[in-house]
Amino acid sequence: MLLYFIGQIGAWSYFFRYGMSEQSVGSALSISQFFGMTGAFSVVLFSHVVRKDIALTLGIGLSIAAIAALFGSYGFVAFVLISGVYQFLWNMTHPYLLGALASFDPTGKVIAQGTGMQFLGTAAGPAIAAALISDASIAPVLWMGIIFMLAALACMLPPVIQEHRLRTQR
Repeated sequence: MLLYFIGQIGAWSYFFRYGMSEQSVGSALSISQFFGMTGAFSVVLFSHVVRKDIALTLGIGLSIAAIAALFGSYGFVAFVLISGVYQFLWNMTHPYLLGALASFDPTGKVIAQGTGMQFLGTAAGPAIAAALISDASIAPVLWMGIIFMLAALACMLPPVIQEHRLRTQR
């Protein structure tokens, strides 16, 4: 959870630096919120048919692809789509992360600790990104987001897969 939110929020906090006017970026990010709502709603509709390991792999993997897309130069519509996909995936992935934590420990202790790690990552991500950003480029922040999200996927996928195997063997 810590690694995911460092990468997620660290990268998101600098989407505003994408090379368009402030008004265009602000409008695009506002529109992307509707994609985010759709992502959260998709969990309500499909969580009973989509396994956590698949949802997390797709959600984080495609979020990494959305971050990587920001290395290019696009117009307004493309930026709306990139930021919208990012918002969709973020709001789709987060409930699956919480669900994974909850399935590891029925006492609730892990979910409480995971939520704490989420907020620590929410604070640390932008702080790390601020140390990496330069006037010339947001590329170091994009790389930071990609690396931390890959690390998060590498750390969370094995226990999620193991938990699924144990549950299906019962």
